[in-house]
Amino acid sequence: MIAMTNTRLLRHWPLVAPLVALVVLGGAGCGGGSQGASGAKAASATSMGASAQGASPGRSKVMVPSNFCSLLSASDISQVVGQSMPAPQMSSSGGGEIDCDSNAPGANVGLVSYSIFVDHLCFKGDTPSADCLSDTSQTFAVDKQEDQKHGPLQPISGLGEQAYCATKNNGVTQGAVVNVLQGWLHISVFSDTCAHSQTLASMLLPRI
Repeated sequence: MIAMTNTRLLRHWPLVAPLVALVVLGGAGCGGGSQGASGAKAASATSMGASAQGASPGRSKVMVPSNFCSLLSASDISQVVGQSMPAPQMSSSGGGEIDCDSNAPGANVGLVSYSIFVDHLCFKGDTPSADCLSDTSQTFAVDKQEDQKHGPLQPISGLGEQAYCATKNNGVTQGAVVNVLQGWLHISVFSDTCAHSQTLASMLLPRI
């Protein structure tokens, strides 16, 4: 059984108030070896998110959907990870952060979670300012530097402006988190493999 924990604990993230985006991602471009051996299920799931990875959705205004935790359905997540998973539920909200968890205690994949963070300089309903974009980008860079301290990162091309996967295996947390930067959006997705996390992220990003 794969033990997992909330995305917030995985990112070592210095929060910067009201609005930034995190999501748990999975996809084929994220890693080789055993993660790439997800077989036909992973290949099928990757095709679901393929069009999103090359897309650049219009986000001229800072706006997080009120139904953020419903943007990925139980069916979406179950098809990607290859087992039945419940619908995501909001686990926490505040300070510009929304965390959503799909928990299946005792299952092989026990947790899929995703988050969004909006910087305090990005104001709801407004066109993102230069300060908003700069602060979001800097925070993403800090997060990336912190993750590099714990092991090599796997860069992901074709997903947002920047994206990478960090694997976690410290005896307590096992899995992979994908972080994505797209303008004012910073999302993170956590699942059992980079491939699964990337696929979920590629599905989530264009729905925001």
